[in-house]
Amino acid sequence: MTNDRERWIAALERYGVTLGAVGGALRGPCPFHRGSNPTSFVVTPEKGFHCFACGVGGGLSQFIQRMGGEAPARTTSFWRPVVDGRSDAVITPIGPLDAAHPYLAERGYWFQREVPRKAILFNLHRVKAAQHDTVVLVEGVFDAAAVHQLGMPNVVASLSCQVSANQRALLSRFRRVFVLFDADAAGAEATRALEEELGPSAVRVALPKADPCSLKGVVLDRLLRSAMESDGTSIPRNGRAKGLAR
Repeated sequence: MTNDRERWIAALERYGVTLGAVGGALRGPCPFHRGSNPTSFVVTPEKGFHCFACGVGGGLSQFIQRMGGEAPARTTSFWRPVVDGRSDAVITPIGPLDAAHPYLAERGYWFQREVPRKAILFNLHRVKAAQHDTVVLVEGVFDAAAVHQLGMPNVVASLSCQVSANQRALLSRFRRVFVLFDADAAGAEATRALEEELGPSAVRVALPKADPCSLKGVVLDRLLRSAMESDGTSIPRNGRAKGLAR
């Protein structure tokens, strides 16, 4: 069976990240903020990765997602809350998730393997079809699902905090882009870059020290509602969503 170290080495090689072995860990320059310090970025196979310079960190699935790829199915099981209109919720496991998972496939959320991730925005086709002129931008698919479950269908994901030139061109077509990136150094730097590129159409949504999909729904809803109301933007609603709508 492939162990944690072998999985990490395979992922690092896939994305061209060169690290040296130091004891039981792997060290090298950070691939996210492109630092030059040869020891700032550390991978401890049993625990995950961390950059002591920019503060970014997480497990193998978060590393792959930040590099613009799909997390392996074995690391991406998750629990979907199905809200039934009451104050409580039934928690339903839908776990291991990959590009072919029926929960996404049945709802039109597919990944065309021939298309590079940085050439698309996840869920853009639905936002365009609904003719929204504002959009919420998040990093990952789970973040998009968290926003969508609030009843806000105008959400897209860049699938990485490194937004490509093609993705920025797609975003420039919207009147407002509410940037809801992770509350870490890499997310903050990516948000600043978007503010410079898109100008006043980019609106930063400040998060506590977390990522959107880990926040309670009521907190995430309050943050987005406050940002949109402060901007004078009407809040697109699609009812109380039960997962990703068809």
